[in-house]
Amino acid sequence: MSLLIIFRKREKQNRFHQLIIDSLRTGVGDNALICSGFFQEDAKFSASFSTGLCCTLRDQGIRLKTIGIHNGQWKYRYKKFRDNLRKCGNNITCYLSKGFRWHAKIYILKKGSEPIMGIIGSSNMTRNAFGLTSPFNFEADVVLWDTNNKIINDLCQQQTEIADNLDDIIYADYNIERNRGRTSIDKLRTIEGEILSESLTLLDE
Repeated sequence: MSLLIIFRKREKQNRFHQLIIDSLRTGVGDNALICSGFFQEDAKFSASFSTGLCCTLRDQGIRLKTIGIHNGQWKYRYKKFRDNLRKCGNNITCYLSKGFRWHAKIYILKKGSEPIMGIIGSSNMTRNAFGLTSPFNFEADVVLWDTNNKIINDLCQQQTEIADNLDDIIYADYNIERNRGRTSIDKLRTIEGEILSESLTLLDE
């Protein structure tokens, strides 16, 4: 089993964005979870429209569940993110963490109840992290995936072939024995279970 550590170091190279959109486009998953401290949806940037997320989810028929946010000042933009996706024809359910303060950034693509791949790290759903223009944040994210799923495995493996300079990526083996016999997919399943066991409330209409 394998894992990738990806770094955002350049404006034009956003592997975080690319892996999310491309994994959704494969059609191997039917639902996804996105957790973020911030969902940007304003005149400067739309996490739903500026990135291709809205059309990709709709075209692939993927149900989306989201959890956030870090503070109440972002609630309006979070609601707008949800509403824009719904207007585009998407099935999305949004949750708030109790007392806000949600800061974990997690993406999990699933088929039914089973995770296929996940990204855990520092990138929010904002222009600086999820966008493809300047300004951008320096970010670091860890990618885990099911190596038995050929389509997803090929997608992740291809990251080691993109661009001549690969100083923005670390490829490593996942050691099951050192992780008490639990695969990376087991880990993603556990992480999702822990997230959903938190005190969450539906984002109000």
